Amino acid sequence: MWTPIDKNLTKICRTCNIRKLKTDFYASPSGKDGLSPSCKTCTKIKKQERVEEQIKAGTFDYNKPRYKLLVKKAAKEGVVVDMSQDEFGVWWSSIENVCYYCKHTHSDIIPLREKVEAYEGHDIAINRVKSFFTDADIVASRIDLTRDYHESNVIKVCVICKNVRGTFFLHEEMESIGKMVFLSLVESIKNVNGFNET
Repeated sequence: MWTPIDKNLTKICRTCNIRKLKTDFYASPSGKDGLSPSCKTCTKIKKQERVEEQIKAGTFDYNKPRYKLLVKKAAKEGVVVDMSQDEFGVWWSSIENVCYYCKHTHSDIIPLREKVEAYEGHDIAINRVKSFFTDADIVASRIDLTRDYHESNVIKVCVICKNVRGTFFLHEEMESIGKMVFLSLVESIKNVNGFNET
């Protein structure tokens, strides 16, 4: 049975001109109804378009989203980022984009990432590795997991070493096994049916 739409629960998106539920809009203190004039989908699209324009123009600040993600990650870990966005940006720019543990770079990780993400089989090991690549290839990680993110306690690591370490290995242990992690990972999955290492 058709039920009339309650207009009190909906509003029309200014961008796509489609009537949607108010839950499809972000809260906005400046909005007359306390909501953003554009729906969440259109807002995300416009934001991505602005980012792409800034990247093309060479004006995009990569440290801003990277810093925001780190703050969210720290909150989930029960710690804080004891650096301002500017301090973090200076630190990040001053450190080479190489994993502290396995010494691999972004360029080293891309081929493996592409092969793993393209894999459609059911091998548990490969699908577990696939879950590693929900983050950037090189990320900030803490040396001492009992302390906050501070310039004296952060290093750049690849997502593979980050996930292998987890909360199981100490920093000193990862320094010893890090160089073997990447090669061991490739060796363990390259002969799995459906996974082409060439």
